[in-house]
Amino acid sequence: MTPTFAYRAPSDRSTELDNPLLVPWTDATRSERSATVFGADGTLCSEAVSWKEPGEARSALPDALPDPAKHFDGRYLFGGILQPHFGHTLAESTGRLWALDQAGDIDGILFFARDMKAARPRLIDPAKAVLETFTPGHRVEIVTEPATVGQLVVPEQGFGLKDMAAGTPEFSAFVDRAVRLPSNPQRKIYISRSRFPKNGRFLFEDRIEEYLAAEGYLIFHPQEHSMSEQIEVYRTASHVLASDCSAMFLAGFAVPRGCRVGIINRRLVGATYSLEQLFRQLAGCEVFPYRQIVRQWRQVGAEDNPLKDLSLLDMTALSEGLRSAGFISGSNWPQPSDADLRDEVDHWSLEFGKRFREKDLARAER
Repeated sequence: MTPTFAYRAPSDRSTELDNPLLVPWTDATRSERSATVFGADGTLCSEAVSWKEPGEARSALPDALPDPAKHFDGRYLFGGILQPHFGHTLAESTGRLWALDQAGDIDGILFFARDMKAARPRLIDPAKAVLETFTPGHRVEIVTEPATVGQLVVPEQGFGLKDMAAGTPEFSAFVDRAVRLPSNPQRKIYISRSRFPKNGRFLFEDRIEEYLAAEGYLIFHPQEHSMSEQIEVYRTASHVLASDCSAMFLAGFAVPRGCRVGIINRRLVGATYSLEQLFRQLAGCEVFPYRQIVRQWRQVGAEDNPLKDLSLLDMTALSEGLRSAGFISGSNWPQPSDADLRDEVDHWSLEFGKRFREKDLARAER
Protein backbone atom coordinates (compact mmCIF):
# COMPACT_ATOMS: atom_id res chain seq x y z
CA MET A 1 0.00 0.00 0.00
CA THR A 2 1.48 3.39 -0.94
CA PRO A 3 2.03 5.70 2.05
CA THR A 4 -0.52 8.52 2.09
CA PHE A 5 0.43 10.37 5.26
CA ALA A 6 -0.43 14.05 5.38
CA TYR A 7 2.30 15.97 7.18
CA ARG A 8 1.26 18.67 9.60
CA ALA A 9 3.44 20.85 11.75
CA PRO A 10 4.41 19.33 15.11
CA SER A 11 2.04 20.05 17.94
CA ASP A 12 1.40 19.05 21.52
CA ARG A 13 -1.65 16.99 20.66
CA SER A 14 -2.14 13.47 21.95
CA THR A 15 -4.86 10.88 21.85
CA GLU A 16 -5.64 7.74 23.84
CA LEU A 17 -6.77 4.52 22.18
CA ASP A 18 -8.45 1.45 23.63
CA ASN A 19 -7.19 -1.89 22.30
CA PRO A 20 -5.23 -0.46 19.32
CA LEU A 21 -3.19 -2.58 16.92
CA LEU A 22 0.54 -1.85 16.62
CA VAL A 23 2.11 -3.00 13.36
CA PRO A 24 5.92 -3.07 13.16
CA TRP A 25 7.86 -3.56 9.92
CA THR A 26 6.58 -6.18 7.50
CA ASP A 27 9.39 -6.00 4.95
CA ALA A 28 12.88 -5.27 6.22
CA THR A 29 14.09 -4.49 2.68
CA ARG A 30 11.88 -1.43 2.28
CA SER A 31 13.26 2.04 2.90
CA GLU A 32 10.05 2.89 4.73
CA ARG A 33 9.10 0.90 7.81
CA SER A 34 5.60 -0.43 8.25
CA ALA A 35 5.53 0.83 11.81
CA THR A 36 2.15 2.33 12.49
CA VAL A 37 -0.74 2.24 14.94
CA PHE A 38 -4.38 1.55 14.13
CA GLY A 39 -7.47 1.98 16.26
CA ALA A 40 -9.60 -1.01 17.23
CA ASP A 41 -11.78 -0.24 14.19
CA GLY A 42 -8.80 -0.41 11.81
CA THR A 43 -8.48 3.36 11.36
CA LEU A 44 -4.97 4.76 11.07
CA CYS A 45 -3.88 6.81 14.10
CA SER A 46 -2.37 9.87 12.43
CA GLU A 47 -0.70 11.01 15.66
CA ALA A 48 1.43 7.84 15.60
CA VAL A 49 3.10 8.49 12.24
CA SER A 50 6.85 8.90 12.77
CA TRP A 51 8.64 11.62 10.82
CA LYS A 52 12.32 11.86 9.99
CA GLU A 53 11.81 15.48 8.95
CA PRO A 54 8.89 17.58 7.66
CA GLY A 55 7.14 15.66 4.90
CA GLU A 56 9.36 12.55 5.09
CA ALA A 57 7.69 9.79 7.06
CA ARG A 58 9.61 6.96 8.69
CA SER A 59 6.36 5.01 8.87
CA ALA A 60 4.61 3.18 6.03
CA LEU A 61 1.28 1.44 5.62
CA PRO A 62 1.21 -2.36 5.64
CA ASP A 63 -0.32 -4.12 2.66
CA ALA A 64 -3.00 -5.53 4.98
CA LEU A 65 -3.69 -5.38 8.70
CA PRO A 66 -2.19 -8.49 10.31
CA ASP A 67 -3.65 -10.49 13.16
CA PRO A 68 -2.06 -9.64 16.51
CA ALA A 69 0.56 -12.10 17.80
CA LYS A 70 0.84 -10.52 21.24
CA HIS A 71 -1.14 -8.42 23.72
CA PHE A 72 0.20 -5.89 26.24
CA ASP A 73 -2.04 -5.65 29.28
CA GLY A 74 -2.18 -2.24 30.89
CA ARG A 75 -1.71 1.37 29.83
CA TYR A 76 1.32 2.47 27.80
CA LEU A 77 2.80 5.52 26.12
CA PHE A 78 3.70 5.24 22.44
CA GLY A 79 7.29 6.38 21.82
CA GLY A 80 7.58 6.00 18.04
CA ILE A 81 10.58 4.35 16.37
CA LEU A 82 13.67 3.77 18.49
CA GLN A 83 16.68 4.55 16.32
CA PRO A 84 19.86 2.65 17.29
CA HIS A 85 22.38 5.39 16.44
CA PHE A 86 23.23 7.81 19.30
CA GLY A 87 22.47 11.01 17.41
CA HIS A 88 19.33 9.64 15.78
CA THR A 89 18.11 8.22 19.10
CA LEU A 90 18.21 11.75 20.49
CA ALA A 91 16.89 13.44 17.35
CA GLU A 92 14.14 11.02 16.33
CA SER A 93 13.22 8.91 19.37
CA THR A 94 12.72 11.51 22.11
CA GLY A 95 10.07 13.60 20.36
CA ARG A 96 7.04 12.05 22.10
CA LEU A 97 8.48 11.87 25.60
CA TRP A 98 7.15 15.35 26.39
CA ALA A 99 3.85 13.62 27.26
CA LEU A 100 5.36 11.61 30.13
CA ASP A 101 4.54 14.34 32.63
CA GLN A 102 0.94 14.53 31.41
CA ALA A 103 0.09 10.91 30.70
CA GLY A 104 -0.53 9.88 34.31
CA ASP A 105 0.14 6.32 35.41
CA ILE A 106 1.54 4.11 32.66
CA ASP A 107 3.03 0.62 32.63
CA GLY A 108 5.79 1.46 30.19
CA ILE A 109 6.73 3.02 26.86
CA LEU A 110 6.33 1.08 23.61
CA PHE A 111 8.65 1.64 20.66
CA PHE A 112 9.06 0.06 17.28
CA ALA A 113 12.59 -0.82 16.20
CA ARG A 114 13.83 0.71 12.96
CA ASP A 115 13.92 -2.74 11.33
CA MET A 116 14.62 -6.36 12.17
CA LYS A 117 18.38 -5.87 12.46
CA ALA A 118 18.01 -2.85 14.73
CA ALA A 119 15.86 -4.88 17.14
CA ARG A 120 18.85 -7.01 18.14
CA PRO A 121 20.00 -6.40 21.74
CA ARG A 122 23.48 -5.33 20.60
CA LEU A 123 21.95 -2.32 18.83
CA ILE A 124 18.76 -1.61 20.73
CA ASP A 125 20.11 -1.87 24.30
CA PRO A 126 22.47 1.13 23.94
CA ALA A 127 19.55 3.15 22.54
CA LYS A 128 17.45 2.19 25.56
CA ALA A 129 20.31 3.34 27.80
CA VAL A 130 20.30 6.74 26.08
CA LEU A 131 16.56 7.07 26.71
CA GLU A 132 16.99 6.38 30.45
CA THR A 133 18.13 9.98 30.85
CA PHE A 134 14.64 11.10 29.79
CA THR A 135 12.55 8.18 31.08
CA PRO A 136 13.73 7.36 34.62
CA GLY A 137 11.55 4.75 36.27
CA HIS A 138 9.76 3.78 33.06
CA ARG A 139 10.17 0.44 31.32
CA VAL A 140 10.88 0.64 27.58
CA GLU A 141 9.70 -2.27 25.44
CA ILE A 142 10.21 -2.95 21.74
CA VAL A 143 7.28 -4.17 19.66
CA THR A 144 8.68 -6.67 17.16
CA GLU A 145 5.46 -8.38 16.07
CA PRO A 146 1.88 -7.20 15.56
CA ALA A 147 0.38 -6.52 18.98
CA THR A 148 -2.62 -5.04 20.71
CA VAL A 149 -2.51 -2.94 23.87
CA GLY A 150 -5.07 -2.35 26.60
CA GLN A 151 -4.76 1.44 26.42
CA LEU A 152 -2.22 3.47 24.48
CA VAL A 153 -1.45 7.17 24.91
CA VAL A 154 -0.23 8.46 21.54
CA PRO A 155 1.42 11.90 21.62
CA GLU A 156 2.36 13.64 18.41
CA GLN A 157 6.05 13.88 17.62
CA GLY A 158 7.30 17.18 19.02
CA PHE A 159 10.90 17.04 17.82
CA GLY A 160 12.91 15.68 14.88
CA LEU A 161 15.30 16.76 12.15
CA LYS A 162 15.42 19.83 9.90
CA ASP A 163 12.65 22.31 10.87
CA MET A 164 11.31 19.85 13.43
CA ALA A 165 14.52 20.39 15.44
CA ALA A 166 13.05 23.68 16.68
CA GLY A 167 10.77 21.56 18.89
CA THR A 168 7.30 22.32 20.21
CA PRO A 169 6.80 24.40 23.38
CA GLU A 170 5.87 21.32 25.40
CA PHE A 171 8.90 19.40 24.17
CA SER A 172 11.14 22.35 25.01
CA ALA A 173 9.67 22.54 28.51
CA PHE A 174 10.17 18.78 28.92
CA VAL A 175 13.85 19.04 27.95
CA ASP A 176 14.31 21.91 30.40
CA ARG A 177 12.86 19.80 33.22
CA ALA A 178 14.72 16.62 32.29
CA VAL A 179 18.13 17.91 31.23
CA ARG A 180 18.60 21.69 30.98
CA LEU A 181 18.69 22.48 34.68
CA PRO A 182 19.82 25.88 36.06
CA SER A 183 23.60 26.22 36.14
CA ASN A 184 26.46 28.68 36.27
CA PRO A 185 27.80 28.92 32.70
CA GLN A 186 31.52 29.61 32.89
CA ARG A 187 33.35 27.06 30.77
CA LYS A 188 34.51 27.14 27.14
CA ILE A 189 34.22 23.67 25.60
CA TYR A 190 35.47 22.08 22.40
CA ILE A 191 33.74 18.77 21.62
CA SER A 192 36.39 16.71 19.87
CA ARG A 193 36.28 13.73 17.51
CA SER A 194 40.06 13.21 17.51
CA ARG A 195 39.79 10.04 19.61
CA PHE A 196 36.61 8.79 17.99
CA PRO A 197 37.39 5.43 16.38
CA LYS A 198 35.74 6.13 13.03
CA ASN A 199 36.81 8.08 9.99
CA GLY A 200 34.88 11.10 8.87
CA ARG A 201 36.70 14.00 10.49
CA PHE A 202 38.72 17.19 10.16
CA LEU A 203 42.33 16.80 9.22
CA PHE A 204 44.69 18.38 11.79
CA GLU A 205 42.10 18.33 14.56
CA ASP A 206 44.97 17.93 17.04
CA ARG A 207 46.19 21.39 16.00
CA ILE A 208 42.72 22.86 16.48
CA GLU A 209 42.72 21.36 19.96
CA GLU A 210 46.11 22.90 20.74
CA TYR A 211 45.00 26.35 19.57
CA LEU A 212 41.76 26.18 21.56
CA ALA A 213 43.41 24.79 24.69
CA ALA A 214 45.70 27.82 24.62
CA GLU A 215 42.52 29.95 24.62
CA GLY A 216 41.28 28.21 27.77
CA TYR A 217 38.98 25.62 26.18
CA LEU A 218 38.26 22.26 27.77
CA ILE A 219 38.95 19.63 25.10
CA PHE A 220 36.11 17.21 25.69
CA HIS A 221 35.83 13.66 24.34
CA PRO A 222 32.19 12.71 25.01
CA GLN A 223 32.48 9.02 24.10
CA GLU A 224 34.77 8.60 27.12
CA HIS A 225 32.08 9.78 29.56
CA SER A 226 28.67 8.63 30.72
CA MET A 227 25.52 10.44 29.64
CA SER A 228 25.21 12.09 33.05
CA GLU A 229 28.83 13.24 32.97
CA GLN A 230 28.38 14.70 29.49
CA ILE A 231 25.28 16.57 30.57
CA GLU A 232 27.03 17.99 33.64
CA VAL A 233 29.85 19.34 31.45
CA TYR A 234 27.48 20.87 28.88
CA ARG A 235 25.42 22.55 31.62
CA THR A 236 28.45 24.65 32.58
CA ALA A 237 29.18 25.90 29.05
CA SER A 238 29.38 29.56 28.15
CA HIS A 239 30.88 28.71 24.73
CA VAL A 240 30.69 25.48 22.72
CA LEU A 241 32.63 24.67 19.56
CA ALA A 242 32.25 21.39 17.70
CA SER A 243 31.74 19.76 14.34
CA ASP A 244 28.32 18.73 13.06
CA CYS A 245 28.44 15.55 15.14
CA SER A 246 25.98 13.40 17.10
CA ALA A 247 27.27 14.61 20.46
CA MET A 248 25.90 18.05 19.63
CA PHE A 249 22.31 16.82 19.92
CA LEU A 250 22.85 16.04 23.60
CA ALA A 251 24.72 19.31 24.06
CA GLY A 252 21.73 21.12 22.54
CA PHE A 253 19.49 19.63 25.22
CA ALA A 254 21.82 20.58 28.08
CA VAL A 255 23.66 23.87 27.44
CA PRO A 256 22.38 26.99 29.22
CA ARG A 257 20.22 29.40 27.29
CA GLY A 258 22.34 32.20 25.87
CA CYS A 259 25.37 29.97 25.31
CA ARG A 260 27.45 30.89 22.24
CA VAL A 261 27.69 27.92 19.88
CA GLY A 262 29.96 27.46 16.86
CA ILE A 263 29.27 24.55 14.48
CA ILE A 264 32.14 23.67 12.13
CA ASN A 265 31.20 21.61 9.07
CA ARG A 266 33.18 18.38 8.76
CA ARG A 267 31.27 17.31 5.62
CA LEU A 268 29.69 19.16 2.74
CA VAL A 269 26.33 17.50 3.34
CA GLY A 270 25.47 17.10 6.99
CA ALA A 271 23.30 17.84 9.98
CA THR A 272 24.29 21.49 10.40
CA TYR A 273 20.83 22.91 9.67
CA SER A 274 19.14 20.63 12.20
CA LEU A 275 21.72 21.55 14.82
CA GLU A 276 21.33 25.25 14.07
CA GLN A 277 17.57 24.93 14.61
CA LEU A 278 18.08 22.95 17.80
CA PHE A 279 20.49 25.41 19.39
CA ARG A 280 18.86 28.58 18.11
CA GLN A 281 15.16 27.75 18.59
CA LEU A 282 15.02 25.06 21.27
CA ALA A 283 18.03 26.06 23.38
CA GLY A 284 17.92 29.84 22.85
CA CYS A 285 21.62 30.08 21.93
CA GLU A 286 23.61 32.35 19.64
CA VAL A 287 24.68 30.09 16.78
CA PHE A 288 27.56 30.62 14.35
CA PRO A 289 27.98 28.09 11.49
CA TYR A 290 31.44 27.77 9.93
CA ARG A 291 31.71 26.28 6.44
CA GLN A 292 35.43 26.31 5.80
CA ILE A 293 36.10 23.04 3.95
CA VAL A 294 38.58 23.67 1.13
CA ARG A 295 39.62 20.11 0.20
CA GLN A 296 38.28 16.63 0.87
CA TRP A 297 39.40 13.02 0.56
CA ARG A 298 36.86 10.24 0.13
CA GLN A 299 37.34 6.66 1.19
CA VAL A 300 37.89 4.38 -1.80
CA GLY A 301 34.93 2.03 -2.03
CA ALA A 302 32.70 4.36 0.00
CA GLU A 303 32.54 7.33 -2.36
CA ASP A 304 28.82 7.87 -1.76
CA ASN A 305 29.16 8.05 2.03
CA PRO A 306 30.16 11.57 3.12
CA LEU A 307 30.30 10.39 6.74
CA LYS A 308 33.67 8.82 5.91
CA ASP A 309 35.27 11.86 4.25
CA LEU A 310 38.45 13.53 5.51
CA SER A 311 38.13 17.32 5.34
CA LEU A 312 40.76 20.03 5.23
CA LEU A 313 39.63 23.36 6.65
CA ASP A 314 40.80 26.85 5.79
CA MET A 315 42.40 27.31 9.20
CA THR A 316 43.12 31.00 8.75
CA ALA A 317 39.57 31.85 7.68
CA LEU A 318 38.17 29.69 10.49
CA SER A 319 40.27 31.43 13.13
CA GLU A 320 39.26 34.84 11.77
CA GLY A 321 35.60 33.87 11.99
CA LEU A 322 35.96 32.50 15.51
CA ARG A 323 37.74 35.65 16.66
CA SER A 324 35.12 37.98 15.15
CA ALA A 325 32.37 36.04 17.01
CA GLY A 326 34.19 36.14 20.33
CA PHE A 327 35.23 32.49 20.54
CA ILE A 328 38.97 33.21 20.49
CA SER A 329 41.18 36.27 20.87
CA GLY A 330 44.61 35.13 19.63
CA SER A 331 46.33 35.37 16.27
CA ASN A 332 45.32 33.61 13.05
CA TRP A 333 45.92 29.88 12.73
CA PRO A 334 48.42 28.99 9.97
CA GLN A 335 47.45 26.67 7.13
CA PRO A 336 49.33 23.34 7.15
CA SER A 337 52.03 22.86 4.53
CA ASP A 338 51.59 20.51 1.57
CA ALA A 339 54.10 18.12 3.12
CA ASP A 340 52.21 18.08 6.41
CA LEU A 341 48.99 17.50 4.51
CA ARG A 342 50.37 14.46 2.69
CA ASP A 343 51.60 13.04 5.99
CA GLU A 344 48.21 13.65 7.62
CA VAL A 345 46.23 11.86 4.91
CA ASP A 346 48.74 8.99 4.98
CA HIS A 347 48.39 8.78 8.76
CA TRP A 348 44.62 8.33 8.65
CA SER A 349 44.87 5.91 5.77
CA LEU A 350 47.12 3.69 7.90
CA GLU A 351 45.02 4.29 11.03
CA PHE A 352 41.82 3.06 9.37
CA GLY A 353 43.40 0.60 6.95
CA LYS A 354 41.64 2.38 4.07
CA ARG A 355 42.74 4.21 0.96
CA PHE A 356 41.58 7.77 0.35
CA ARG A 357 41.35 9.70 -2.91
CA GLU A 358 40.92 13.46 -3.16
CA LYS A 359 37.44 14.57 -4.15
CA ASP A 360 36.79 17.09 -6.92
CA LEU A 361 34.94 19.74 -4.94
CA ALA A 362 34.09 21.66 -8.09
CA ARG A 363 31.67 18.84 -8.92
CA ALA A 364 30.45 18.17 -5.40
CA GLU A 365 27.20 19.61 -4.11
CA ARG A 366 27.65 22.04 -1.30
